Order: sequence, then C-alpha cells, then structure tokens
Amino acid sequence: MSRLLLSLLLFLVAVPSGWAQEITGERVGPTKDQAKKEALADLSQNISVEVKSVQTQLSELMGQEFQQGATSLIQVESRLPLLGTESFVVEDVDYYSALARLSAEEAKPLYRNQLKEIEREIQQATKQLVAAEKNVEREALLQVILEKLGDFKRHQTVLLVLGDTDLPKLQITETELKAQLRQVQNVPDSLEQAARILTQDMQDRRGIYVYPFLTGGSQEVTPFAAALRGRLQEQLSTVRQPDQAWLWLYGSYLITEQGLELSAHLAQSNNHRIEQSRSLFLPKAAYQGLQAKPSQNSFEEQLRNNPDLWRKRDFRVSVRSNKGHQDLMFNEGDIFEIVVASKLLLHATHSIC
Repeated sequence: MSRLLLSLLLFLVAVPSGWAQEITGERVGPTKDQAKKEALADLSQNISVEVKSVQTQLSELMGQEFQQGATSLIQVESRLPLLGTESFVVEDVDYYSALARLSAEEAKPLYRNQLKEIEREIQQATKQLVAAEKNVEREALLQVILEKLGDFKRHQTVLLVLGDTDLPKLQITETELKAQLRQVQNVPDSLEQAARILTQDMQDRRGIYVYPFLTGGSQEVTPFAAALRGRLQEQLSTVRQPDQAWLWLYGSYLITEQGLELSAHLAQSNNHRIEQSRSLFLPKAAYQGLQAKPSQNSFEEQLRNNPDLWRKRDFRVSVRSNKGHQDLMFNEGDIFEIVVASKLLLHATHSIC
C-alpha cells in the first residue's frame, strides 16, 4: 500500500500543479446574506466538481492500479470544508449578486495548519485509547478518531484540488480503526454500551415501546431485565403503552457460565414484521450486582412439575391481568387485577397496588 501511495504522489508531481489556482462560486439572492450563502454553496459544489476531475485525471494516468488502491486517498465529499474564502456582494435593482472565491495561494497554508491540528487531536485521542481500561471508553475514543480521520481526509481533498502535491498523511487507516471498533463492540462491558449497540440505527425511529427482555420461557422481569429496559429507553424515542407504539422492541437472553447472550428485535406493531435484529454477548462484569436468573419457576414449569394435573384432559387454567398476560412490568403504586380461570375454578380476581 505504501508503494502505491508513493507512486500516486510521483504521478501527482507529474500532473500540472495548477489544476485549480482559484475556485469561484456565483449566485444571486433577495438579500446580501442569502446571496453570499448561495455563492458559498456554489463554491463548495465547484470544488466537488474539481475533485471528480482530479480523480479522472489520476485514473487515466495510473489505470487499474489507481482503481484498486488509491481511491481512499481522494475523498469525494458534498460537504467539503471552506477555509480562507472571500465574498463580494453587489446590489442590483431587486436582488443581490454574490461571488465567493477560494485562492490556492491564500488557502493552502490554512488547510495545512488545520491538518496539523487534526493530526494532533488524533494523536491525543490515540494515547487515551492505549490507556483506556474499559471497552466502553475504547468505543467512544475510536468513534472520535474515526470522525477526526474523516475530517482529515476532507481537508486533504481540498488541498489536493488546490494543487498541493506534498500531502500530509496519517499512519492509521479507516479499515484498521473499524476493525478495532468491531472488536470492542463485540464484548461490551456496561449496560449503557450494550444498549447503544443493540439500538444501533434505531435512534431516528419514533414511537417505540420497549418490552422487558425475558429468559428461559419465564415471564418474570428480573432486575437485570428492568435495568436493561431503562438503558434501552434512554437511547430511543419511546411511548408509555404498547398500543400507542408504531414499533416494538423486544428480546431475550440466554444465561451461560460466562455471561448472557442477548438478542433484540425491532418489529412493526401492526403486523409484527421484524425490521431489525441485533445480538451480542454480555460478560458478567457488565451487569454485576443485577440478578438475571428468574427467582421463581414459571407457571408453565410448575404445571410440568405436577404431571397429575397436566395429564388430566379436563384441566384448563389461565392466569392473566387486566393489562395483559405477558411481558408485564409494574411500578410501585400501579393498580392492576389478576384473573385466574380454569375448568375447576371459574374465576378469581385479586387487586394489587
């Protein structure tokens, strides 16, 4: 890869450095500020056009070698940073005309200084990453470094368009950083981190009801399940009742000797069609102090443990509440009714608050 980048830079030297000594944008608007804003937008668009032109020229020079490995160096972005621009606005009869200008001679030092600052910030975050002890800290730092790397590439791109062939480079790559990020996300060490991973790409959805996660066929909401539900709700735009929801988030977990295997599903409330699914492993240290194993046998298990009952064909029983019969979670002060119905006992109700 380093040999390829060296070859690319040698070709850049061979290409005329005056690709874009000056880039301009022109627009009109009803006010001075609007005309200036439109001109800057046109300038940004023209820079993107210049980027594509640079890519085309380098592709023609280097052929397949460019296509395979060098495209990561030149990033085509719609939101490229603008440093050192000048704007000129002229008033006409019923509108304003504006010209935005980016001079290579004046702007290149600004871009190089900004690249140095971004590199310094990346180095500082990298040192913190090495010293971090928890995966939740590593995840946050890797996200910061990835964001800074993208910003570095955007400034690097404009600098190339302005004819600067001596491009600053970093020793890290986006591929390496994303591989490290996947590694730390595979083993979250806190409920907060687990909730962020499970709700990834769900934060922009609205009207979600979060059910408590269940385990082993039990309907009991364990202290772990209650705590996880709270963390998931912090990440999402939620509603208070299932019948108010557009989407349901529900899941289950399997208890192992090393920790918990979690599975989450986001489904449409009207037809139960699953839109997204996530799974991860949560080590014991991540939920230390929270009981994950149900404290009581489920109703179905109690029936199975009494074969004389479930062998009787005429024995039918159901237990439900006035708020449903599964995935229930009550808070202190809630009032609800429990209804038990069977062939042997018509019904019994009990109110609890």
